[in-house]
Amino acid sequence: MEELSRRVRPGRFGFALNCPKFSDRVLRIEVVGSVASDAASVAGDASSSSRGHSDESARPLKRSRDEFPAAVSPPPIPNRVNESPHDDSLGTLPPIVRLKKIHVSSVILAGSSDYFKKLFTNGMLESTQKEVTLRIREAEEMPLQHLLSFMYGEEILTTDPAHIIGILMVADKYQVLSCVTHCSELLTTCPISTEVALLYLNLDCSIPTALEPAKDAAKKFLCNKYQDFLRFEHEIMDIGPSGLAAILSSSDLKVPSEDYLFDFIVNWGRIQYPDRGERRTVFSSLLPLIRYSHLSCGKLSKIMKCQDIDLNVARLPLVRALFFKSDPVSRQHLIDGPEPWSYEQRAYLYRPLEVMQLHRPVKQCMVYMDLNTDDCSKMFPTGSILSEAFHFAKSDFFLTAGCIVQQPGPLHSFGLFLGVTGDCPLPVTVKYEFSARAKPSGDFIVKWSYTHTFTQADVRMGRRNLFSMPWAAFVDYDNNPWFIGGVMYLRAILTLVIE
Repeated sequence: MEELSRRVRPGRFGFALNCPKFSDRVLRIEVVGSVASDAASVAGDASSSSRGHSDESARPLKRSRDEFPAAVSPPPIPNRVNESPHDDSLGTLPPIVRLKKIHVSSVILAGSSDYFKKLFTNGMLESTQKEVTLRIREAEEMPLQHLLSFMYGEEILTTDPAHIIGILMVADKYQVLSCVTHCSELLTTCPISTEVALLYLNLDCSIPTALEPAKDAAKKFLCNKYQDFLRFEHEIMDIGPSGLAAILSSSDLKVPSEDYLFDFIVNWGRIQYPDRGERRTVFSSLLPLIRYSHLSCGKLSKIMKCQDIDLNVARLPLVRALFFKSDPVSRQHLIDGPEPWSYEQRAYLYRPLEVMQLHRPVKQCMVYMDLNTDDCSKMFPTGSILSEAFHFAKSDFFLTAGCIVQQPGPLHSFGLFLGVTGDCPLPVTVKYEFSARAKPSGDFIVKWSYTHTFTQADVRMGRRNLFSMPWAAFVDYDNNPWFIGGVMYLRAILTLVIE
């Protein structure tokens, strides 16, 4: 961004614009009619870009170098570039609806625009002529006037995002990078809505970094608005891929689990893109935003079998996730790597677990859950944290940790419980053991063990006062031996009991 700002704008010379006394050139501007102008398409796409397919409708904002404006000589000169039948941006010889002339200084224009600098100094016929012709669409007429004023040092006063975008597009067309950057910064000060944010994300110009302020503002708005993912689930289902990508980039996203988020993306893609080939392409751009390391092992296995996913894209994140889950050394190496954000936990409603299954000599499951001091402080007076479900013995279990009111009396303590979800075969008998790491050794010490037959769902069994201490002593984290470095490391071991 700094390099784009190095070009020094002139002082306020607005008085000299269109003044023959201070000008050495004349811009002969031919305004041509068009079926759908850039500005109109921009405004239209703002409302429609909430749909997945609508991101494609914003494509008119993107231009190749071949579509950049061409200066043309006065009418007597034949074969004007802008009349080329290959100029798709203007159609086939559209009619001229208006003609206007503006007196300009070639020094001022060339000092702000690479396009005009080349035009006035390229040694071709146009560079020696006093009058130079530009052909523009009707929608570009006012933005071009604002652009010329900006190049003469005047301020852009409009606060309408659509108007600013129009100026930005024309500035990019004529390679006035300082104006592109300024317009992008102006967009960050405009009132923003979901539609406007999606429009910002779909903007494109010849220097992508110039749009970073506007796009960063759009991403921040979408992340903040849709932080409570469940609340806006149906609305998010209608958002296009660029908007969904912005939302998925947030580590503050409140979702039940990363498994839930992955399933949502798959359902979203199947609704928005019925064609599998197109869907796989879109997924390839969104799946890198999934936190693979916090997907359950069962979900990682299903990804490898999902036909909607290109395994060439997903294979490396899958391998890294498995190393993250199984090897502490690899985990730290990945966290310290170039993409540490991809290993951060989101604001999961269900706490992620590390699960290890053993099948011999007995069927056993070891489950690890970590809670930090902030997690525990937020539990008081009656709060709790639920874990994600984990599969064992053909049933789906979960852990619950919380602040429990002891009876009798208003005393509170830390409790840990084991439960089974409602869609699992019952009954199932398990021996469960709760333990936690303790200072100074860091070894796991068993705090509770019990055998129970689960005969109905959502019944939770466990220990109401796991550490046999009141809540006040539990939250004295500096002196609590169960917190190591501000983290409490819990382990539950389930053993299937065969009756």
